[in-house]
Amino acid sequence: MATSSDIDALAPDMADDMRAARELLGGSPAAELPPGLAALRARVDEDLEREQGLLATLRALPTPQRIGLVVILTGLLMGLTAVVTPRGEMADYPVVRMVVVLAVMGALMAVAVWRLLRPLHLPKPSSTATRLLLVAGVLAPTVAALWPVYGHAGHDPGHGLSFAVGCGQCMAFGAVMGAPVLALATMLRRAKVDGAAVVALAGVAAGLVGNLTLQLHCPVTDPLHLLLAHASLALILGVVALRWR
Repeated sequence: MATSSDIDALAPDMADDMRAARELLGGSPAAELPPGLAALRARVDEDLEREQGLLATLRALPTPQRIGLVVILTGLLMGLTAVVTPRGEMADYPVVRMVVVLAVMGALMAVAVWRLLRPLHLPKPSSTATRLLLVAGVLAPTVAALWPVYGHAGHDPGHGLSFAVGCGQCMAFGAVMGAPVLALATMLRRAKVDGAAVVALAGVAAGLVGNLTLQLHCPVTDPLHLLLAHASLALILGVVALRWR
């Protein structure tokens, strides 16, 4: 590396450049760096430390594998619900409705996860498309709640306190099922900054997972119960994710 005397012998502009280069290469302590360069070095060191361990290894996986991890987790949660705590009238529930509700919300969840974990080398989707996906993720459970269940009464949602308790139990169940997906999808993201709508989309995806599991778990078909205890999860978890960031 050039010495101070060598640098001083150069033209003034070139000497300044050489001194800056020597500082960046470690020729002087970080404390002697200009404030901007010191902050940059600290950020680089912090990023390098963060890119170690299990989470860094998971984030380094190819995008299809990262998306696959979230989808597999969702499938495991749905399978666990169907086996351990299935809805009591599953045999009498309209098959077509069950398939349509699961397919639509599952597809929206998968697209939301792709948007969250998309490859960074691809062109960034438009903010309008992201917002439309966000709205669709919130509306899908709402439409499902308002879609009448023909020929099937379902369980009594109760009245007063029993109705409120039933709603609280379903909200808690859906939130517990959606939380692991929210945490995993957030940890697998490579982009740190992608806009508030994308951050909220992580919560909406978790809310859709909560609705998927509730569809297999809760025997109540009352529209008010479905709106308050099921559909609201996508909106609530979307706000939670937005505040969490």
